[in-house]
Formats: sequence, C-alpha cells, structure tokens
Amino acid sequence: MTTSIDQMRPGMKYTPQMLAKQTGMSVNKVKGELKSALMGGFVEETKVKGQRGKYYETKQIDIFN
Repeated sequence: MTTSIDQMRPGMKYTPQMLAKQTGMSVNKVKGELKSALMGGFVEETKVKGQRGKYYETKQIDIFN
C-alpha cells in the first residue's frame, strides 16, 4: 500500500489537499499520515510566500550516517 508520503517528490512543496487529490485518499487520512511523518522526521512543514496554509516537503535523509 502506498502512502501519501511516497508520492512526494524531493524539493516540491505540497498541501494535504494536493496529496489527497494525487493519491485518491481523503484529506483527513493524508493529514494523519503527514502528522506521523512529521514526528518521525521524514517531512518538514514550510510556508510558501504569498500562500496561506501549511505546506509540507520531504526532508533529505542522509543514509550514510
């Protein structure tokens, strides 16, 4: 099963509504996944200048640590 986080491309900013439309899942389910990914450190919350609301983008994870 793919999650909404799998659909996110590095360097792109997404709103929960955009991800819900992309994955066909409900907005609330996407928000729940983003919240758990935020706590896990896989996603970070950002703001976009001139736009309202929260945007999320994937964090670059260094696997060679």
